[in-house]
Amino acid sequence: MKTNKTAEQQPREALLAPGIMLYRKELHILQKHLTAEEVGQLVLGLLDYTETGEIPQVCSQNNILGMAFIMMADVVDRDNEKYVKKVEKNRKNAQARWEKVYAAEEPSTQEKSSEYPTPLDE
Repeated sequence: MKTNKTAEQQPREALLAPGIMLYRKELHILQKHLTAEEVGQLVLGLLDYTETGEIPQVCSQNNILGMAFIMMADVVDRDNEKYVKKVEKNRKNAQARWEKVYAAEEPSTQEKSSEYPTPLDE
């Protein structure tokens, strides 16, 4: 049977949620203190961060963007962690379900021998 890789064994790309969530609470704070251009740079920086794991250069050059990035990256990391756990749980549940199906379909050893006689049985 095929073995499933755990979260630690899979490459970073395989562990990514399909996107990031921008929660209203954080978005309202960002809109109060950043320009629309800065919010755009922050969101693009967060998307890059999810793929590379590196802090974007624009966030390290601007103190306000850097602080906002740290706040948002923490939320993104937490959300991604929840996503990975959910994927692993769903994978295990699906595997258990299919194992039950395959076990139910396989006839027992006695049934096999009676259904398919071998030359020794004759």
